[in-house]
Amino acid sequence: ASCMSDRKNTNKYYPPEWEPKHGSINKFVGQHPLRDRARKLDQGILVVRFEMPYDVWCGGCNVHIARGVRFNAEKKKAGKYFSSTIWNFKMRCVHCSQVIEINTDPEHAEYVVVSGGKRKDEKWEGGEEQGTIVLKDAEEAQKLEEDPFYKLEHKNEDVRKAKEAAPALTRLQALRDEREDDFASNQTLRRSFRTQKKEHEALEKEGASKGLAIPLLPQAPADQLHASAAMVQVTKVSADDNWRKRKRAIESASIFGGHLRSSSTTTTTSTTIPTPSSTTKATLRHNAATKRQRVDPLFVRQLTLPTSARPQPRPRVPLVTAPRQSANAAPLPVLVDNYS
Repeated sequence: ASCMSDRKNTNKYYPPEWEPKHGSINKFVGQHPLRDRARKLDQGILVVRFEMPYDVWCGGCNVHIARGVRFNAEKKKAGKYFSSTIWNFKMRCVHCSQVIEINTDPEHAEYVVVSGGKRKDEKWEGGEEQGTIVLKDAEEAQKLEEDPFYKLEHKNEDVRKAKEAAPALTRLQALRDEREDDFASNQTLRRSFRTQKKEHEALEKEGASKGLAIPLLPQAPADQLHASAAMVQVTKVSADDNWRKRKRAIESASIFGGHLRSSSTTTTTSTTIPTPSSTTKATLRHNAATKRQRVDPLFVRQLTLPTSARPQPRPRVPLVTAPRQSANAAPLPVLVDNYS
C-alpha cells in the first residue's frame, strides 16, 4: 500500500499546454506543493498538525485539554539554543478560541507552555513511603564497591526487606500456580459462556411465546415475592367488591318477585331484579292474593262463594268513655258494642 504522499503524487492532471521544459506541474500552475498549509510561508509560518504533549488547562475557559489532542498549529522559529532551533507552535482552543503558545525546550528535552494555558502538574514523587523501590544512584553504587562495612550493612537491610516481603511474594506465587494451567482456565471460561448462552436462549423463547418483543431478564426471588403479594391483594379486593354487590342487590330487590341467581364460582354473582315501575296497583293486589291462596285454604273457599254469601267485615264502633262525674250527678248513658 502506498503512503499518503505517493497517493497525492499519482494521477496528477497535466493540461495540454504543459511541456517538460516548464518543470513541475506545481510550478507551472503557480501553486506550492503544500498548498493551503503554506499560505503564510512568506511570514515564515507553516501550518502543521500538532499533538498536545501533556495535559493542559486552557487559560480562557479553564477546560481540560488531554494529552494527544491534535490541533492545526502555526509553526515558526522562535530562537536558537546553541545549534538547535527553538520552535514555536500557536493554536486555538476549540471551546473559547483562546490562543495557546508552546515552545520546544532543547535544553531539558521537553515542551514549555509560553502563554494561553497552564500545564497540569503530574510529577511523580516516589519513594519508600509510597512502597516503590528506590534505585541506587552512581554515588551509592561507588560507595558499595569501595566500603566493605557499608556493603555489609546494606546486605543486612536487603535481607530484612526480603523477609518482610515474603508473604506477599508467596501469595503471588500461589496465584500464578493456580492460573498456570491454561487449558483448565479456558475450559472453565467456555463452560460458563455456554451456560449463559443457554439461559439467554431460554429467556428469548419464553418472551417469544408470550408475544413480547423485548428481552426478558432472569427471575429474582424479590420479584416473585412482590408478584405474589400483589396477587393476594387483588384477590381480597375482588372478594370484597363481590360481597358489596350482593348486599346492594338484596337490599334493592323487590319483595313481590324476582330471585337471586348465583353462579358456581365464588368470585362472580349475578342478580336479576324486576323493575316495579311498570306494575300497577291491581297487579300488586293480584300477586298478594296469589300468595295468600298458597298459604290460606279458608280464603280459597271464600273466593268460591258468591259475593253476597261472603262474610262481610263488621263495622267498628268507636268506644266513648264517660267523663268523670260528681257523686250527686245523674248517670250518663253508655254505648254498648252489640257485637262483643
